[in-house]
Amino acid sequence: REFSLDLKLHIRAQSHSKAKRGANDMKRAFTHLRDLNFWECNNVMYDELLLHQNKYLKDNALPIMDVPERIDSRRELLNGYIQLLDNATFLTEINHNQTNSLNMTLPFLISETFLPLESMDKYIKELRDYFRFDETACKEVSHPDENIFHFRGFQAEMPRVAISKGFQEIDSATAANELLGHLGPRDKIAILSRSISWTKDFVDQFEKRNITARVITGQSGLQDFCFIMKCQKTIAGSLKSSFCTMATMLSSSAEKALLYTMDTTETRQDHGVKKITNETLYQFKYELKDLIEQPIFTNK
Repeated sequence: REFSLDLKLHIRAQSHSKAKRGANDMKRAFTHLRDLNFWECNNVMYDELLLHQNKYLKDNALPIMDVPERIDSRRELLNGYIQLLDNATFLTEINHNQTNSLNMTLPFLISETFLPLESMDKYIKELRDYFRFDETACKEVSHPDENIFHFRGFQAEMPRVAISKGFQEIDSATAANELLGHLGPRDKIAILSRSISWTKDFVDQFEKRNITARVITGQSGLQDFCFIMKCQKTIAGSLKSSFCTMATMLSSSAEKALLYTMDTTETRQDHGVKKITNETLYQFKYELKDLIEQPIFTNK
């Protein structure tokens, strides 16, 4: 919207085996995605188009059209892209003999990164409208007075590399006493996790504070996503979890969200700083500023 570009979305699915399940879940959940072909560009025709585009751009000392992760770099790329679209000679040359059944004209932009938090913060109203959730895909929803804690379980999924790659998560005592320390006796918490065996310690820590805790089981990932979205109290989880972060941002019912970051050697290296502080992280200042808080923790 900022650049007034009228773009058409073409999708190339990941080659990972879980991509098919993910695509089916996306179509089941979001009505606007049901007509999309998630494998439209998984073919030789697209590969040849991309090869041709990159060779032409490189031969003419022009930047490759890969959308960068940083939002300021994105703006720089898009300004250059708009200039190319206004260059009739360039458009004629790069599209010469490049007709294809994908109906793609060159140059096209390629995005393989997550949407920056600033963009989500600015345009969350539009994103919530586009990613309108089909509630028939839900199973159970949280009680109106129930808070939600999401434990992603990175270490259970990636036992050898999770910590070295910066995917450390909060311990149970810190979660119960600090992250959700504002909860009091007789408050309620629902715990969601892929790693059910890891949740017992969290239940024990919450119950020590006389908080009623339950673990949600027997649901699919899609149903867990809905469970988080429909929360009416506080959502708490790791900012590193795109699953929890996206469900939180798409929630129009939650009162508050606590998306924490771990201050570890690995996360410091990832951000290029000596210590993770509030200034290190993106500070929500638009549509999500009243919803999301970003506490920082170091495991004891």
